[in-house]
Amino acid sequence: MHNLHFIVVRANSGEKACQEADALIMDWGTDNNWRTMCGAVSEDNEVYDAGDGRYEPKDTDYLTIDAINDCVKKWIGESFYGETAKEKFSKGETDLSKWNAVELWSLSKYAKHLSESYSYKEREFDILKGDTFYHYEYEECGVTNMVYNMIEDDDEAMSSAGKEKIWIVFCDMHS
Repeated sequence: MHNLHFIVVRANSGEKACQEADALIMDWGTDNNWRTMCGAVSEDNEVYDAGDGRYEPKDTDYLTIDAINDCVKKWIGESFYGETAKEKFSKGETDLSKWNAVELWSLSKYAKHLSESYSYKEREFDILKGDTFYHYEYEECGVTNMVYNMIEDDDEAMSSAGKEKIWIVFCDMHS
C-alpha cells in the first residue's frame, strides 16, 4: 500500500530537503517497506519536483502550504477505519469479548485516529507552526516534523538560519 507522508525539514533547496528527509529516516523500512522522496514545497510555496514516486507535487493539488494544511485537515477529519465499530456500537453490541479480531483491529485503528486528531478539535492544523499528525508513523498518511525551531514572526530568527527555509517533503511510503 502506498501513502503520502509529509516530512518537515529545514534546507537550502527542495533537492537538499528531499535528501535531508531521506537521510533522517534511512533506518526505516525493509525490502517490502520502502520510500521515495517525490519533491517538496517550501514555506514560501516554492515547488521542487524530484520527478519520482506516486506523489510528485506537480501531480497533486498540494502546491502551496495552504493546500497541504487543507489536505492534512481532511486526513484529521476522516478515518479510514471505524465504520464496523461504529455500526456495532449503534446496535448496542458493546461487549468487546464477542467481537472478532478484524473488528477489534478496526476499533483500535479508529481509537488511534481519534487520539491523533484530538489536538485539532479546537484549533486549525498549521504545518508551519510545528503541528504533526501520525508523527514518525510513516506507514500512515501524516506529518512528521524534523525541525526544532519553526518559523518565527520576526525576521531576526530567520536571518540566523541563513538561506535555509522550511520545506515540506512529499514522501511516498510503501508499506
